[in-house]
Amino acid sequence: MSSYIESIEETLKYALSEFEELKRLYSEAEQQLIIPQELKFKSLDCLMRYRSVLDYLAQQIIADYCSDREISTRRIYFPVVGLDKGSDGLNSTIKKNLKIEAASLPEKLLQAIDWVQHYNSNTWLSGLRILTNKSKHTELCFQSFDEFKSLLILVDGHPRMQFGDRGFGKLILEEKATLLLKGSQVEKAIRGPQEIDVNTELLFDADEGITLVKSACICLAFNAFKELSALSLISSVASHVPIIAHKILNEVMNKKVSIPNQNDSRNI
Repeated sequence: MSSYIESIEETLKYALSEFEELKRLYSEAEQQLIIPQELKFKSLDCLMRYRSVLDYLAQQIIADYCSDREISTRRIYFPVVGLDKGSDGLNSTIKKNLKIEAASLPEKLLQAIDWVQHYNSNTWLSGLRILTNKSKHTELCFQSFDEFKSLLILVDGHPRMQFGDRGFGKLILEEKATLLLKGSQVEKAIRGPQEIDVNTELLFDADEGITLVKSACICLAFNAFKELSALSLISSVASHVPIIAHKILNEVMNKKVSIPNQNDSRNI
């Protein structure tokens, strides 16, 4: 086993234990509306672990797909396309961060790297980059309480889908598309075309028994990244980083590595 893979496994295990502790700290802080000192640092420490995992992945990519040993001595980072760029910025970002041409990498690997970028609705990756860079090179990333909206879709009075900070971002139903949701006795349908997000006021075409309920909650958020609450951001990072590690190491590189994930946290 390479030292990079061992580093990924060990760091993910430790990060998972940190994440479980953070969930408790955030729950207490948001109930009491007090920010404990340890939360300021533990939250950033946890994000740093997951950022390290992505950079260890980058090192493994170079070890597997680059024969130029000089490149391995340079600073290698996992490619994160800037918010000011779209999918057309992926190749240049790979060249900048991995020091190799995107064309030299397998198509499945390029697809895996592309999948986690911000333009594919992965807000968490941009948040991870912004906060870890800022706290490492500029200043501590402080947090404050803010209001976050939520939209629940109820079917026969039972919650079936949530949009907003701790739910989906947006659902786009194309023309003739149908979303089926479990009802008390039979499935109920929402039909396209329509878009549903936290700001939706009504459904244009939906079966009787499907209703919308709006709410808001006070949550902690990083001042440098307000798109998600702090806990939602860390939760997204904690769930997605093991997935991308699995995709790259096992599905692309065929390493057969056991990747720790949130389902393993009960064993930590």
